[in-house]
Amino acid sequence: MPILFGGQWNRKAPFSVLALALLLFSSCSRDSVAPLTPVPPSAESGAGPNEAMMQRISYGFALALADQSLRVQLLEDFRDSPFPQHSLQLSAYSSGGRGHALAVAVARGLEMEVGEYLALLRKLPEFEIAVSSSVDRALWQGSDDVVVVATTSSRSQLLARHSISGFDTRGNRVEVPLTEKGPFPVISILPARVDFGTNPEARRGLTPKRAGMSISTMQEEFGMDECNELVAVIECLDEGGSGLNMYWQAGVHAGPECTASTYKQIVTPAHDEDRDTIKDVCESIFAVNFQPSLVFHTSESHSAREPYWAVKRNNDVVSIMYLLAYYYDGGAGSHHGDSEFIILRVAPTTGDHWTIRQITTSSHWGVCCGMDWTETTDASLFGYDRAHPFVYVSNGKHANYRDRVECDSRIGDTCSERAGSNVSPVGVRVTDNIGNRWYPFDIDPYLTGWPRDCTRAQRQPRPGIECFYSLNMLISHFGGWSGYYGSGATHYRTMLDAYGF
Repeated sequence: MPILFGGQWNRKAPFSVLALALLLFSSCSRDSVAPLTPVPPSAESGAGPNEAMMQRISYGFALALADQSLRVQLLEDFRDSPFPQHSLQLSAYSSGGRGHALAVAVARGLEMEVGEYLALLRKLPEFEIAVSSSVDRALWQGSDDVVVVATTSSRSQLLARHSISGFDTRGNRVEVPLTEKGPFPVISILPARVDFGTNPEARRGLTPKRAGMSISTMQEEFGMDECNELVAVIECLDEGGSGLNMYWQAGVHAGPECTASTYKQIVTPAHDEDRDTIKDVCESIFAVNFQPSLVFHTSESHSAREPYWAVKRNNDVVSIMYLLAYYYDGGAGSHHGDSEFIILRVAPTTGDHWTIRQITTSSHWGVCCGMDWTETTDASLFGYDRAHPFVYVSNGKHANYRDRVECDSRIGDTCSERAGSNVSPVGVRVTDNIGNRWYPFDIDPYLTGWPRDCTRAQRQPRPGIECFYSLNMLISHFGGWSGYYGSGATHYRTMLDAYGF
């Protein structure tokens, strides 16, 4: 169980803090259920799976994962998978040498012989098993708080729902949210969207084994900390200077106060109110002058937002997180509030000139069941208007992508090409800096009785109050300043924790 040290958040362990916050301040519905009737491997099953059948499989799978050794083995096999999102092909893995012990335990939970269970899987269409949330892949280390869901629903069908039923390792039914990050890691069994080839287990067996306590790494999922050539899914940048100079030539001239040698020279505490070792004036210059240009769908009707921003430094790379804070998430599964974000990582080249090195675009961040397409990519893959990267925003859902083709390839998301009138800057102002969790700025000084990081809507009259770092039982999600109850999106605190702000 993650802990607090001396009553303070442990700054050096943002992922433990995140896990604790999720456990303490999120809720889920758990109702005990009687053991489910096992599925007979009959000819009728070959007609195609249904939701009842997949529920039984998820139930048996969850019961099997009560065994710690099986959880650890599955985690290691996810970690070593060469396929997207570290996924496994369900039938091939269950029939192979590494997955056989888990298949035996699943069959036992369904009161079946393992041969019957494997025959049933072979009659099904191709399914994948994965930890499909990026934050779960980085956080989960084989703990028994995992929940298993299985469904025949497509991604577009899931987008129209607010939750899906799964099971924990004690056989309790659990409702897994589909519009925000749940308080537990989720393993999902879904119709395959990965091309596994003809022999996925042979390919996985030939892939070099990796070390680590989790499925993926902070660098792989979040583009954080030092680049490791062995695990990075994006190419590590050349520290010799060629990597920076290969980018587009436009950047930001930040002025003499913000050169590579002066931006972190703090003369008095007043120069760095949030104590992040970056001059406040430089933070503002970076955030405003690098802010992305959002390319909305020409039919977008929910672009209204109140964005804020935060900055942190890692050596000589400065990360700027833009919290887009939309009022409403439209389309299928619509709800109040949408907490998408964009992170730019900028660094100095020569003198006071700064350019972007990496860009993280959120796309249904942290959501389970194959819908989290958040990625961190090299800045050179984006188009630009001077120093402002173009980010393509999906219609109604506000998922962010580097181009329209990437957006349209994701089921449930559609984007438009740039047409002039559909391009808008993020819209941040110098005063929209929220500081950090340890030293938040007082962003709404006339709001009394609330923490400093809380604010009322400033651009449209709305009834609610949002907080960026503070969590309590009334504010468990981001609701778009519509009030504290009802549907909402993942709280920004969860995201800020994950990326170390």
